Formats: sequence, structure tokens, C-alpha cells
Amino acid sequence: MSHRKYSQPASRSSVRVSPSIPAFRHTLISLAIAALLGGHTLPSTAYAQDSTVIHGTLELSLPAQPLTDTLTEISRLSGIQIFANGAILANLQAPAISGAMTPQQAVSRALANSGLQAMASGPDVLTIIKPSEQGHNAVTTLEEVTVIGANRHDQGHQNVYDKDITNIYLDRAYLDTYRATSPADIFQGAPGVFSGEARNSAALDPNIRNIQGQGRVPVAVDGTEQAVTVYRGYFGANNRNYIDPALISSVAIEKGPTLSRDMPHGGIGGGIAITTLRADDIIKDDQSFGAELKLETGNNATKPRINDSIYNTDYRDIPGAHRNWETFASSWKWTNLTSDAKRSGRSGFNMEDAAARLALAWQGEKYEVLAATAVRRRGNYYSGTKGADKYMDAAPNTSNSLNPWRSPFAPFIARVALPGTEVMNTSMDTTSFLLKANLLMPQEQRLGLSYRKTIIENGEIMPSRLNWAQLEKDGGLPQWPLAEVDQQAFSLDYAWNPDNNRWIDLKAQVWATRTKSDTNSSGGYAVEPYEQDDAWNAYQRSKEYHESNTGTPYTGTPVLPNPNIDGRLVNKSKMRSTENRIGIRLDNNITLRDNLSLLLSADFQHERLKPDPHYNYYTHGGEFEARPRDGKRRESKFGFNFSWQPLSWLDVNAGARYVSYASTDFEVDAMLENRGWGPFTGSDSKSYSTGLFSAWLVPLDKEMATLKALQEKAKQEGNNAIATEASNKLNAALRTKYPDTDNTYGHQGIPYEVKQVTDPLSGQAIWVAHVPIEWKRSTEGYKFEAEDNPFTNGTYDADNGTVEYYADPLNPDAAPIEVKQLQQQISAFRHSRKSIRLTSPEELRALIEKNKKRHAWAPVFSISARLTDNSRIYSRYAQSVRMPSIFEDTSGFSKGAADIGAPFASSFKPERATNIEVGYAHNLTSYLPSARHADIRFSYYHTTVKNIIDRIDDNLFWQFDKMKTSGLELQGRLDTGRWFFNVGGNYNLSQEVCDKGEALALDPLYGRIPECIEGGFPTGFLRSMVGPRYSITTDLGTRWFNDDLEIGGRLTYHSSRNQTQEAEFANIEGARWPEVSAGNRPIQWHPVAVFDAYVRYRFNDHYAMEVVGTNLSDRYYLDPLTRTMMPAPGRAVRLSATMKF
Repeated sequence: MSHRKYSQPASRSSVRVSPSIPAFRHTLISLAIAALLGGHTLPSTAYAQDSTVIHGTLELSLPAQPLTDTLTEISRLSGIQIFANGAILANLQAPAISGAMTPQQAVSRALANSGLQAMASGPDVLTIIKPSEQGHNAVTTLEEVTVIGANRHDQGHQNVYDKDITNIYLDRAYLDTYRATSPADIFQGAPGVFSGEARNSAALDPNIRNIQGQGRVPVAVDGTEQAVTVYRGYFGANNRNYIDPALISSVAIEKGPTLSRDMPHGGIGGGIAITTLRADDIIKDDQSFGAELKLETGNNATKPRINDSIYNTDYRDIPGAHRNWETFASSWKWTNLTSDAKRSGRSGFNMEDAAARLALAWQGEKYEVLAATAVRRRGNYYSGTKGADKYMDAAPNTSNSLNPWRSPFAPFIARVALPGTEVMNTSMDTTSFLLKANLLMPQEQRLGLSYRKTIIENGEIMPSRLNWAQLEKDGGLPQWPLAEVDQQAFSLDYAWNPDNNRWIDLKAQVWATRTKSDTNSSGGYAVEPYEQDDAWNAYQRSKEYHESNTGTPYTGTPVLPNPNIDGRLVNKSKMRSTENRIGIRLDNNITLRDNLSLLLSADFQHERLKPDPHYNYYTHGGEFEARPRDGKRRESKFGFNFSWQPLSWLDVNAGARYVSYASTDFEVDAMLENRGWGPFTGSDSKSYSTGLFSAWLVPLDKEMATLKALQEKAKQEGNNAIATEASNKLNAALRTKYPDTDNTYGHQGIPYEVKQVTDPLSGQAIWVAHVPIEWKRSTEGYKFEAEDNPFTNGTYDADNGTVEYYADPLNPDAAPIEVKQLQQQISAFRHSRKSIRLTSPEELRALIEKNKKRHAWAPVFSISARLTDNSRIYSRYAQSVRMPSIFEDTSGFSKGAADIGAPFASSFKPERATNIEVGYAHNLTSYLPSARHADIRFSYYHTTVKNIIDRIDDNLFWQFDKMKTSGLELQGRLDTGRWFFNVGGNYNLSQEVCDKGEALALDPLYGRIPECIEGGFPTGFLRSMVGPRYSITTDLGTRWFNDDLEIGGRLTYHSSRNQTQEAEFANIEGARWPEVSAGNRPIQWHPVAVFDAYVRYRFNDHYAMEVVGTNLSDRYYLDPLTRTMMPAPGRAVRLSATMKF
């Protein structure tokens, strides 16, 4: 979907040139521009009389110069847009032109003797072409189209319908208008694109076509990358990209693997390129200086009330705090952190949502400079009031706690976060600075420098802490201390595109980002003692127990508080870390022939993730506090891409990318140094899971029955020695046949229980043993293989299996009877574990791979055919590989592989995505000749990601066989000048994760869980990354009074997600689904339509005002992909004033 920059009249050019200094070239990489070539060819010496070409007289005095410069100046002076292939303009000179003439005459003179032609291809639009030998209207090569006289936003909108990849473009005017409440709101105008945890992160976590996560959808801000993965407990993780929306000039989104030059590389779901403010956003045409001041304020916000007074209090001074902290804090911390949500004040303009942005820009013939700063202060917002009944279901249990672990769809949030009240932990304050400079040098060289700094303070709470809400607080939720992020970005850019040189079109960038975060994401309590005084606690508990039970004074030896123990109450939910990145990017486009070009690219990146050096988790970490991650990672990418036009109507694109990476987990050393020699999985610090087991009563086989008969006979005869010998042999035989994996089931040397039961099949009394039956993970890949499952591979049949049983084994003539193979299941399936008991750190280090590395190739191919001058069809096949992120490769609770031991010694394989896309695009201006733009585009996609990384039910990362997603997409636009309309839609046909072994592990006895599961497996992150079944975005507007008045509105609608299997699997008796999914159930959102509208009036070239209303129908709803039960903002009105000089 493309959103036009509404505030700019189509007849105004934003290109600034000087006859002696060539303008910056505005280009798009495209294989087909048939939509631009509608219309008829005009000879270079004359134009047809067509109302689509601007009339009027120009007074020109242009010297003989490169043709590109002359056309650029004509476009600037007349306001027309001129499209041309950069290659056919290369090396051509235009004669001197002077005198009064129409724009048509000026272009005609410029093209004299060039062999080129110009044709009208829309209102105020000309296309320069070179006729083919057959006389068809076609350009010779289409790999680079120069839009002369068009600003970069116009070009971005045109790319939506010209590129052979589904893409979206959002310009500055649209983003400023619909900036709304949270950074994630910028995607509300992007069909099929969502952001995870929109209200509880202050960042972007993009989801494209149900693909989400670090590296899967990379985000580049002016070419720099700074994604930070933040732990969200059992509910997953966020891939956060922090950006101040006030600094954004444009957002370009491509769906699916891409080799586009201006996109971040390597994403398997797509890529997002954000461009911050530029000088041409601020400076008017032909001016050397410009300034812009934007002021705004809104309602629907209130200042967060944070109780800082409880901190630094010694917990030993609080009555009752000596008890178990979790039990005590469950009541006390609520009293001290919870406030009743405000109900009043939402409609007033109380300055609790206010913002300002100041930008200054300078430009000369050889330079341009921009300096900008932006500040926003927004308190907690209020939720909507309409539609809350959908979230008013009864509590899922009888206690006063609303626990989503027991309810998969969290349908009761409106009973806690009441409609129309303050939503705690949603405030956000930002302060940003931006400095950019460009220097133009001889021979078409450009050197750029930029610096960006953003400081964010935002409300944040762990989903699990918010979700244990208390009914009796009626609208009361905890307000945690604010999280803080300090981010800086630096970049040095260089471009060289000399005239008359087809070998060099070079771009290079060196960049660095530094993100210091202090987030509420460790998993600990927001109020907790820094250290516990265990001796004092024990004395106080004993005293309290004695006196409450006996009524007499306690006479034990008093224990005073230890002065050497720091019992201050602190915020142990904090996770402090620094993530630094350094990157280098190079690419060069070579024109091999007129119809063949080659793009070469290289990309290098180094990451370093470091915890707070002043806090030792191992000595001061709380009970639920996750240890910080510590590691480094580097990645290198090399790529090539050929663009070839063998025929005038056919374009072919083919290339590949090589990716390699290496990572180091420094947390391994910290574990060895601080916690002895045991690797850690959850609460068990010295074992890892080897598979699943269940305890059963199993009939003794002939050998065992004989030993049991000998034992019983010896006991009857009083021969204890023989009885003991037979018992020992029986136990040894049982342990051989039914091994207990390193004492998981019982203790070594203690016999398995053997007893008599009545067989339901024969009705006879038989001897059975209480034994474990295990399904082990494979040694190759540590996966559950179906052929190894004893309950489905023919070894056991829980329902109908029978075996021969010797009821009288000491009688050689006695015949066996047929009895049920498995008499009774004693315990549900659970993880069997193997302990690692080592004597030195070196032994453990040998089992843990601290350093990991991988490499892989991925091809890309696309073909596009122009059916007519205005329509084309394309097909695209693209692969991309994603290496494990630094979060996935380093050790940490609830996620990680390096901390397990031998089975996880090898690094992950790369995720490999294969995307197939088929599309059709049509330029409709031939049917609507008076329209400025009229385009429509349809596409179908199917993506398969093999070896996808996700969390398994042992709270560790592992690789599932594949994920599959497919869908249909629609984009369209119509702009008549007076009216404009945009529409975008996305329909998810399917999204499922497949793994035969892991599916069988959810129901080992009967295999009733299918191999492919909607959304994902119950403990994984992927199941929370499934977008709505379908979504629609439309906007409609009108312009009046020479475009000075603009009125518009937007409708966004999304359905619920398709998760019918959730309830189905939860009701399968005996399956493990309900057990393992308890802590990670996705939150259900309901369908909702949200209306926004705005009115903008430009008084003159210097002053403009805008009124924007969001969620005008005041709907109470949850955002898609939310992991935290936070309703979205209710109705809000924002006023803004812009001054430009």
C-alpha cells in the first residue's frame, strides 16, 4: 500500500539543482515499469496536443550541459515529472536553450539529435524512451529508472507498483499525521505488517507475513541496525527496534527475502528501511536555509503514579517480611505498587501528552546540513469504552486471581483494566537529537555523516506479573518503575557515481550503534530485598510459629539483623545491558551491457552484548531473576544480482548471497566461575533432559516371573539367602530391560516395586513391576524421532497389546496365558533427565560449545513480463538464510542451548526460507486519464522456513523441521487531485509449524496431535507471532483551496487469529498439550474496526495546523500479537501547529 504525501501539490517539484552542480539522482531499482509507460510516443521534435502535459511559458537561459541536468532544470521550473532510464541519458549533452517557450518545447529542444523520444504517461508526467529497432515503445534497459523532477516520496510510492516484490511506502506527512500513541502505530497503515507488544515495549517488533524475530525482519535506520532482543519470561521475547517516530521521514517495507540495494539484507520475512529527516524535508526550493518548528498536544493521557518511596527501605523493618518473600510479597507488593486506575481526565488537554520538534537545515552548492531535536512527554493512556463486553468473561478459576495460564485466550481483561480507565505502564517520554551532513565532491562523489541519539523512559511490566491481577482491586494494576533506554547511532556514508563510467556506481557505509537498556525484563519482582538475612528470617519464622500455636513467648536464642547484609528493597525486575554493533556495507552496480547489469554487495556486522558489570546475578540474583546474556557475534554477507532484459517486455533477475557467522558465549565462563560445574536447565542446575518417560505396571516376562517365583518359594521355606539372591537378580533384570536414566525414576540400588494385580483380560492374578518406559531423544540432533517411540513403533500397545505370561514358571509343563501388555499407567509423561557430575571446569567446558559458526548460500530469481504498456505479471523465487541471533546463541533462563551439555554441543543450522510469490500489477490511468495516479496490485505468496528456531517444552531453544505460511495481498490507489483513496488488504491462508517428532511427543501414546500445528508448538515463541486471519487498511481524503485544506480519514480492520486447534488439543484426554502450554498461551484478540480522521489547513507557506482524531468510535480492543494484557488507547484528539521558515 502506498500513501501519498498529501500536503504536497503534484505540480510542485522538490528537486533543487544548479546548472553547474548536478542534482542528487533519485533512482529506483526495478525490473518492470510498464505502469509508467502508458500513453503514446511523441517524436523528439513535437508533442501531441494532450491535456496531460503542462501548458505555460518558461523563461529559460540554460547553457550546453549534460542532458540530465537540463531535464532536471526544466522539471524544477515547470513542475512536470520526467521518467527516464539513467543508462540512456548517460554521456548525452543538451544544447544551450534560451528564450520563452512552453515546457514541451523546452524538452523537445533538449532532446534534439539525441535519438530519444518523450511521451506523456500521465498528468504532468513525461517518460523519455529510446525506441527499439522494431519501433515499439520501450526503454533499452530497466534496471535503473531516474525520476527527474519527482521528490523521493513520489518515487517511493511509485515503487509499490513497479517493483517485482510486494512492498509498502509510508511518507513523512502520513507518519506525522497518524503518529498516534506508540511507535508501533506507524504500521497501522501498512497492510499485513504488525508489531509485537505494541503497548509494552516503546519499540518496533515487526511481523511480516507471520514471520517475526531478530534477524527475520531486520530494520535499518539510515542504514544502521540496532535490534535488541528482550526477554519476556514464559511469554517469549521481543525483537525491539527503538526509534523516535518524530525523526522519521519515510518507511519502506519489502515483504519476503530481498536483494534490493537500499534494504537491510538477510531477512527471511522481509526488510524495513527507515529514513530519518533530511534537509529537503525542511528547506524550501531554491533556499539555502530552512527551519521547521512543530508543536502538538493531545488528550487521553495522565501522569503515571510511581511509588518510589518504598525503595531503599530495609525489608527487616516491615512486619511479616521474614516470611517466604514470594508469599509475603503477593499481598504486600500489591498494596504498595498498585493504584486504582484513574477514570477522569481523559478528555482534557492537560499537557500530559505534548511534543515539540525543531529542525534546522542549510544547503549550498556543495553541502547540506540538518540538525533536529524532538521531545515528547506522554503519560499513561486511557482505554476505550465500546466493545469491552467481549473481554468481560468470568474468571477462569474460583480464586481472586485472574490467571491466564489457566485460560488460553485471556477473555477477562476488561474486568481488571476497566473500560475508559487509565492503563498502567503505558507512558513514554522521548528526547532525541539528529545531526546529518552531506558534502558534494568532484566527479559525482558524496560524503555523508550522521549522528542520532534517543533517550526513552517508558512504562514496562513483565507479562506474567501483570497477568496475576487481583479481582478485589477492581481496576487496580501495578504501576512499575519506568524502563530506560539510551541509544546512539553513528554512520559515515560515501557514494561515487561518475558520469561516463559504467563500471562504477558505488555506495559504502561504516556505522555503529550503542544501546544501553535498563528494562523491567529480568523476571524478578519490582520490589525485592537486595540480600536476604537467612538467619534472621529463620529466627523470626520460628518465633512467629511458636507464639501463634502455643500462645506463649518464644524462648529461643534471639538473632539480630546482620549489619553486613544489605536488606534494602530494590527493583529486581531490572535487566541492565549494553549492546554495541559495528557494521560495514559496500555495493557497486556495474552496467555490463545496455540490457544487463550486475550488483555486487558485501555486508559485515559485529555485535557485542554485555551485562551490567556492577551487578553480580550469581550472588544477588532473585528467585525468578534470569541471568543476563553475555556474548559476541559477527556476520558476513556477500551477494551478487544480475538484472537482464532479453526482450523489451521481459525482465529477469537472478542472484545469490553467501552468509557466514560466528558467535561466542561468555556466559559459559561466568557459569563455571560462579556456580560450580553444573550446566543449568531451569531450576535443575546439573542435568539435562534425555527424553520422555512414564511409569507403568508391566507383567513380568518368563525370566523375571521365574525369579519372582523362586523368591516367593524361598520366603515360604524360610531360606532368606536364596530369597535375597533372587530379589537382587530380579531387580537387575528389571533395570536392564527398563533402564532408569541415571536415577530419575528411583534411587540406584533400591528395587523396583513388584506386586500382584488382577489382569483385566484373563481375570487371573499376575505379578507386575512398577517400571519407567522411556522414549529417548536421538543422539543425532537431539530430536524426538517417531521410529524411536516405543508406544507407536510396535514395542508397546497401551490399549490392545498382549503378551504371554507364565503364571507357574517353575512348572515346565505349564502353558502361558495371554495378558494385557501394559496393565496400568501410573504417572503422566514427564522429562527423564541425566545428571552431569564432573570434577573440574575443564570437563564441563569440553561439553559446552562456547564458540559456534556456520555458513550457507541462498539464491534469488525473478521474472517479470509486461502484458501491455499498463499491465504486467511477475513471478519470484527467493531463498534467504538466517543465522542464529546472539540471543539464541548465548546462555540464559527459559531459552538457550549452550548451557545444557553434550547434546547441545553443536551450533544451530541456519534457518532457510524459500519464498514463492506471483503478482499482477496494472496502471489504470488509461481508463482514468484525468487521474494523477491509479494503480492496483495483487499477489500470492507461499513461504517455507526450514530448521526454524523456537523454544521446546524443556525451556530451551531447538530447531523444528519447518514453518509454512501463505496468503493473498491487495494494494491499490486512486488520486484525482481533488480526491484520493488507498486500500490494502492481507488474507492469511495458512500458518503452521511442522515437526513429526515434537508433535508425537505431545501425545506419545496415541499420536493424536498432527505433525503440523496452527501457529506453533505450545511452549514456543512462534505461536504468539501469528497475525489476524485477514486485515484491511483504507484511507480516503479530499483537497481544497489549491491543496491548502486537506481532510482525510482512515479505517483499519483486523479479524481474530485462527486458533481453533488451541481448544481442540486442550481437550484431548491424556495428551501433554494442556500441561506444557500452561505458561505460554497466546492472548486472544477480537475483531475490531478503528476509525481515524484529520483536518489539515495550510495558511501559507509558513504556517499550518492539524487536528487528528484516533479511535474515534472509542473501541476497547487488544492489539494483534500482544503478549501482555493491555488494551489499546481509546479515543484521542491531537492538535498540532507547524511553522516553516
